[in-house]
Amino acid sequence: MLMRDLGIIPAQQTGGASDESSPYVNLSRRAFVGGTGLFVLGVALAGCSSYVEPKIDAGAFDLPDAGPSPLTEVNGGDATPALWIAIDKDGAVKITCHRSEMGQQVWTSMAQIVADELEADWAKVEIVQAEGHERYGDQNTDGSRSVRFNFHRLRVAGAAMRQMLVAAAALYWKLPQDQCSAKGGLVSNTQNSDTLSYGNLAELAGRLEIPAEADIKLKTPKEWRYINSEIPSLTVPRIVTGQSTYGIDVQRPGMVRFC
Repeated sequence: MLMRDLGIIPAQQTGGASDESSPYVNLSRRAFVGGTGLFVLGVALAGCSSYVEPKIDAGAFDLPDAGPSPLTEVNGGDATPALWIAIDKDGAVKITCHRSEMGQQVWTSMAQIVADELEADWAKVEIVQAEGHERYGDQNTDGSRSVRFNFHRLRVAGAAMRQMLVAAAALYWKLPQDQCSAKGGLVSNTQNSDTLSYGNLAELAGRLEIPAEADIKLKTPKEWRYINSEIPSLTVPRIVTGQSTYGIDVQRPGMVRFC
């Protein structure tokens, strides 16, 4: 920042005169600091946003029962969003992996698929290992089939949840859904600069009807952000810090140990 920009030196002054006719201002250090402080404060305030995200009370909406999921039999199995995705109020996105992680990075790859269609913030993605249960369908981890056999249904689950979050935001704002969009864990609208976070919308979205597969719009490959991209492993940090759980860590009541 130039001195003349603060009004201390006239813009036309380039000389070095020091007599009484000099255009230089005899400004004390205290006056200079005070002046520049006001300038910086003014710039800072001008750049601030007054928007504060409102807290959504999902119970305030009179909604009919959402009914059964229409996504239980898509190609690959059940794609009901709640089976694979849980969003905490703080915005953490917990994605369930129903296959076993054995070093092949299935935790990361399957999370990429869901998070991409969901438009989640990758920094807030956490992985949850599923229990063995028939609701997940085939849980065999062999033959390099995890991604190939589940790619479509995980995309559908993520996209369905994204559309439900957008629908929840549209309901709150009383706007058409086509004027709202999701990106990076936030829903925005074309009417103003307001945004609503996934954590704030999750409860209300969970009360809405799950869209049928025919009504779900999947991303095109050009729109992918995580799929087919290099993503930091979700497993390596746990391994190198000793947080991973292995078969040898299993403890059962009355278990006999051999040395």
